[in-house]
Amino acid sequence: MEKEELERQLSNALMRYNTSEPEDRAFTDAFKDITRLSTLGSAEAMYYRGHIILYDERMAESLKKRGITKLKTDKRTAWLSICQSAEMGYVPAKRYLDNVCSKRYRESFPAPGEGEIKGGPLRDFDGKEIKINRTGKLFPVDAVLEYKDGRNILTLSCNVRFLLLDEIKDAAKRSIFRRSVIEGIKAWEGSYTVFGGQKVEVRMIVSDSEQRAFDNVYVMPLTKNIDDELEEVMSDLGEKEREKRVKAMYERTIATAIVGNRLKSWSVTSRKFVIIRERGGDLGDAGHIKEIMKHEFGHVLGLGDLYMDEELGLGGVDAEKYPELISYKLYDSYYNLVMCNASGPISNNDIEMVILAFSENRLQAYQTDGMTKCVSKALGRGN
Repeated sequence: MEKEELERQLSNALMRYNTSEPEDRAFTDAFKDITRLSTLGSAEAMYYRGHIILYDERMAESLKKRGITKLKTDKRTAWLSICQSAEMGYVPAKRYLDNVCSKRYRESFPAPGEGEIKGGPLRDFDGKEIKINRTGKLFPVDAVLEYKDGRNILTLSCNVRFLLLDEIKDAAKRSIFRRSVIEGIKAWEGSYTVFGGQKVEVRMIVSDSEQRAFDNVYVMPLTKNIDDELEEVMSDLGEKEREKRVKAMYERTIATAIVGNRLKSWSVTSRKFVIIRERGGDLGDAGHIKEIMKHEFGHVLGLGDLYMDEELGLGGVDAEKYPELISYKLYDSYYNLVMCNASGPISNNDIEMVILAFSENRLQAYQTDGMTKCVSKALGRGN
C-alpha cells in the first residue's frame, strides 16, 4: 500500500476512534484498523496503537466489556509498537520514548548540575586521575582527555574511509549515505556527567579524506553485489565467526561493526570496520543511516551491545542489577539506549564506559559473551 493511502486510512481510523463512544462497535473497529495499518508498516499507526494500549482508559473499558483483556495488559506489545515506530524514524515516537525515560531518570538521579559536582581533572571511581592520550597512526580513533580552563574535554577524532561507495548507483543517495554516516558519528558529541558528578565535554572531529592510508575507520555499504568483498573484510575473524556474521547480515541484521579479530577483541589499535546494509533496497534514508551509524560507532568506541541476541551469544542484561539502566528499560531486555536501540539517546553511562575503554585499553561490556568475560566496572555505580 502506498504511503499516501496509509496516511489517508489512518487519518480516517483516528477520526472514527476519537469521535465514537467506547460502547460502540465503531470504536473497537477503528482500533482494529489502526492495528491493521501498523502491521502494514505505518510508523504513525504503530505509535498511536502503542499509546492507546498503554494509556487510553476508554479502550480498556471497551475491551473489558467485550471480554477482551489481554491486549490491555500486554504492555510489552505496546512498547514494542512504539519502539518500532521510533526505529522507523517517526519523530513523535522517538521524542515520546526519550521524554518517558528522561523523566524516570530525573526522578532516580540528580540532574546534571545538581548534587555534588567535583572540580579539577577527571577522576575515576577510586579517585585516581584519568589520563588519555591515544594519538598517531596506530589509532583508528584518536582520543585525548584534557583539563582546560576549568573544564574536562574529551576530544575524539577519526577519518572515515568509505569502501565500495560506488556500489550505491544513485549519486544523490551516495551523498546522503556519506553525510549521514558522519552525522551519526558526531551524535556522540555533547556534555555529560560522569564518575559521581564530574562534568565532561565530548568533542568529535570527523574527516573523510580518501588520501589517508592508515588509522581509518572504514565504512562500507552492503549491497547485493559485494558478497566477495564482505567475505574479505571479515576474513580474519575465523571461519565459524565469519559464517555467523555473514549469515546474520543477510538474514536479519542491518549493520555490524568489526572491531577486532579472531585472536583478540576490541583495543585502541584494532581495526575498525562498519558495514551497513540496505533496508528495503534503500541506502538513501538519512535518518536510518545516521542512527545505525551512531550505534555502530559505539562499538568502534569500545562498547558492547545491551540487547539480547541468542545467536550472537548475548543473554540480555538484568536492569535490576544496574540502577542506571532501570530508567531506560521498556520491556524484557529492551532499553531506550543507543547500544540497544539505535534511535535511543547516548547516556552519561555510555560516555563513562568510552572513557574507561580508552584509558584502560579494554572493551566495556554490558553483558558477558563467548569473548568477553566481565562487564564494565562503570555498571552498578549509578549515573
